[in-house]
Amino acid sequence: MVLAYVVNGLGVGTVTAIDTKTHSVISTVNVAVNSSAIAIAPDGKLAYVLAPNSGVFVIDTKTSRVIANIITGINSTDITITPDGEFIYVTNPPASVCVIDTKTQTIIGKVTVSNSNRKGIFAIGKRVYVLNSEDGTVSVLDTKTHRLIATITTGIVPIDIKFTDGGKLAYVLNRDSPNLVVVNGETFSIIATVILSERPRFIDITPNEKTAYVTDFNNIFVLDTKTNVITGTLQIGNSPFDRPVFSPDGKLAYITNGNAVTVIDVKTHSLITTVQVGNGSRFVEFTPDGKLAYVGNAAEETVSVIDVKTHSIIATVPVANPISIAFISQ
Repeated sequence: MVLAYVVNGLGVGTVTAIDTKTHSVISTVNVAVNSSAIAIAPDGKLAYVLAPNSGVFVIDTKTSRVIANIITGINSTDITITPDGEFIYVTNPPASVCVIDTKTQTIIGKVTVSNSNRKGIFAIGKRVYVLNSEDGTVSVLDTKTHRLIATITTGIVPIDIKFTDGGKLAYVLNRDSPNLVVVNGETFSIIATVILSERPRFIDITPNEKTAYVTDFNNIFVLDTKTNVITGTLQIGNSPFDRPVFSPDGKLAYITNGNAVTVIDVKTHSLITTVQVGNGSRFVEFTPDGKLAYVGNAAEETVSVIDVKTHSIIATVPVANPISIAFISQ
């Protein structure tokens, strides 16, 4: 069984569990108002939901019950779990990161990073990268020692990051530079800079790691990750695009665009179709087998389920202000 865990934020404070086979709600878990992010243990047995001011709620996915609440700090903004599932890292602006041991569900340390009011955090291999949007840097933590090992000056307002080759390269978007920098994950030096004509918003990289899509408010830039050269630009409209998401086989990219999802053929970098969904789309994610895509419609308090083969909606599931999603295999 594969479950979709939908976090309902902005005044709601619940997590909705959806059976992806029947498209039905099987449980609703109470967490805290304004919950915003979720991380899943590699074995799928636990879900970690972050709520600013209320910490991390640990959910047993078999029973759909909260088994722990770990208080992390005021205005915690983002959460990530290490690939081995041993540690959770939570950002606490303006200048710290909490380290949680998943065996004991307790905080075992705090790491001081650069001063920033907004942060994003990402685990890859034995490293954790923290985006410090206010001072234009990225902090790198070692997951063995839980210590800061590097601070990289990347550009003005770093807002997103993706990795290739198990973390040997990091691609950092700088919103106000505006550019993308490629960082060597071993020396932490910048090895390439790609100038962008508009403020970038999000980046995703194909499963084969050969191509990256970078979005702004009007365009999708196609980046060849071997040469770090922009090879094409897609113009699809004036609505604010969300994060581009590639299907598990790398053949398609789905991007939310207002009340629609734009579908792109990755081989030709061309538009296939547009799927109308609900208003206020907040995310789109593929199920692990790539057969379905789930779209959160915040304004309508629903999740649209798209059949990827036909690019058509096959179900609409009522939730409550969906803000993020993760899939769990049981």
